Amino acid sequence: MLTLSNHQARQLLVRYHNLDGRDGLRGIDGVRAIMDRLGTVQFDPLNVAGRNADLALQARVRGYRPDMLRRLLYEERYLVDGYDKEMCVYTARDFGAFAPQRALHAADARNWLTGRGQGEAFDMLEDILAAIRERGPLSLTDIPIGESKDFGWGPRRPSGAAIEYLFRSGRLCIADKAGTQRRFDLTERVLPPECLEAPARDDAAFADWYVQRRVRCVGLLWGRKGGAWQGYVVSGDAGRRAALERLCGDGRLVPLRIEGIRDTFYAPPEAPDMLEDAGSAPRMRFNALHRAAGQPDVGPGHGGGAVRLPLPLGGLHPRRQAGVRLLRAAGAVRRPLRGPVRAGERFKSRMPAGEGLVVGSGRSPQPRHAGGRRGVAGAPGPLPGHGPGPRQYGYPP
Repeated sequence: MLTLSNHQARQLLVRYHNLDGRDGLRGIDGVRAIMDRLGTVQFDPLNVAGRNADLALQARVRGYRPDMLRRLLYEERYLVDGYDKEMCVYTARDFGAFAPQRALHAADARNWLTGRGQGEAFDMLEDILAAIRERGPLSLTDIPIGESKDFGWGPRRPSGAAIEYLFRSGRLCIADKAGTQRRFDLTERVLPPECLEAPARDDAAFADWYVQRRVRCVGLLWGRKGGAWQGYVVSGDAGRRAALERLCGDGRLVPLRIEGIRDTFYAPPEAPDMLEDAGSAPRMRFNALHRAAGQPDVGPGHGGGAVRLPLPLGGLHPRRQAGVRLLRAAGAVRRPLRGPVRAGERFKSRMPAGEGLVVGSGRSPQPRHAGGRRGVAGAPGPLPGHGPGPRQYGYPP
């Protein structure tokens, strides 16, 4: 069994996810390529410094723009919205293979909808399907049937609950979005027929496919319970370990050791070969400050093979010293950490074009509260000559 040093393990992950830009992935073709490799990217509509899917793709594909993801989802149908680990965007060709997982999602949705008093939704499923079949793609607000109740999360009306159930079961797909408003259509009208075919797999074969897919998404993953193993089928220890053993036995995954860690890690068979292509230790750069520095492009590998991590710097709390120590260890900052990190403090960095790193939230300073608690103090303003301040995130033209 191959044993990696900690440094090699980090290099492998950087290389596998193209955070060093060595694959030359660019534009919409680059998005297709990285999605073919990873299979899934988690989706969250919240947009503070960018949506999660956009930030993940921007870090891996040079020249990425959010409209590329929209095109692949709602024009080309190369990708599709659906549940994987959480709500995700994944390759549409895998839609049929997810049928067993959708059946589990649908059964769970039936239980929680019934449990919170929305069981009447199941009496209107065929009516909802008929309305969409006749009228075309519809949103939850286009069919406001039943009393609206605030449950804190999830659909408020029975009609919305019915649409959510039909989506989770695979009978409806997201045809388009207007902002965060989803419009649903019949799945057979959204995806091509070849994407709808479900391979004939028993429970063990599906578990193998699903576990292998999770490892391919991460690149290097241990078998212990954790965030990467959330969801149906893969969350149970016994079934997951049995699948990992089968996958390693026939060569679909390779087991690895990392120095100083007892647990076995797993990787796609081609991943260890990527170490030969990995260069010297990369530098770290931050997308949130890229526009302020006046650089012409975004994405991995721009400017000497720097690694881009899509981290919004504005919310770094003064007491989160560990994060700043990580930056120093990675060579991103050169400030001796002998005292507490102050909000608004500037660091001398190794970023090109004199980019600076400012700790703060972009808000006005807050006074110390009773009991010794301190609020998050804001950055004092943009860096000299840099134009917009660090809180003004966006995608450069």
